[in-house]
Amino acid sequence: MLPDWLLDRPALRDYFDLLTIEREGNRYVEEGLALFLRRYRPKAPLQAVTAVVRRSAPSVMSPGIPNETG
Repeated sequence: MLPDWLLDRPALRDYFDLLTIEREGNRYVEEGLALFLRRYRPKAPLQAVTAVVRRSAPSVMSPGIPNETG
């Protein structure tokens, strides 16, 4: 069975966009999350980052971490 992100074209594009940015732009996800926190200053930063990560890449979440997609 194929992972959900492989079957979902927008999610697959997002994955390759992030991969290309990291490889060719020398920018990393951690930098983006830090920018997100600085710009939006959420009241609960850990929960905000967790939500962003879960919505961005649910298929790469650790099996021990529950997410909205099951």
